[in-house]
Formats: sequence, structure tokens, C-alpha cells
Amino acid sequence: MAASDEPEIASLQVDLSALVHPDVGTVGSLARLYLMARRLGCEISFANAHEDLRQLVAWMGLSAALPFGPELPLVLERDPEEREEGFGVEEETDP
Repeated sequence: MAASDEPEIASLQVDLSALVHPDVGTVGSLARLYLMARRLGCEISFANAHEDLRQLVAWMGLSAALPFGPELPLVLERDPEEREEGFGVEEETDP
């Protein structure tokens, strides 16, 4: 597929809620993602960042470079009734 045939994305919002133990590598990866998106002409922002990640980005002096956007609402991927039962757990009964 030629570059001109690829669909263009005007903006992208990345949910960071799963990044609960960020480190310098995490910030580096986010910075590379941000730069790549900008080079492709895409606006990008990061949402639901934990306070530890925000503090690490600030400590590294990248607060102005990595745009943290508004918090996104939590979206459940499926209904709780559809969850599978846990395996290997048995109830004990008194004899």
C-alpha cells in the first residue's frame, strides 16, 4: 500500500491508565510515540496518566513536550456476567 493510500488520522488520544509503574523507559517510549505521531501530522494527547507518571515526566523536564489530556471515562470491555470462573479454587467444607 502506498503512503498516499493510507488513511490519515487527525488526532489520537492514548489511554495510559494501565501504566501503573512507569520508569524512564516508559517516558522515552511515550516521547518517541509523540514525535512519530507529530511527524505524520497527527495531534496526540495522553489521558488517564497516574500521578507517578506525571511526576516522572515533570522531573525529566518533559511536561511541556508530552501533552496530558483530560481523563477518559472507564469503558468496560464486556459485562461482568460474562467473566469466566476461576480455575483451581475449591471451597473447603467442615466434615
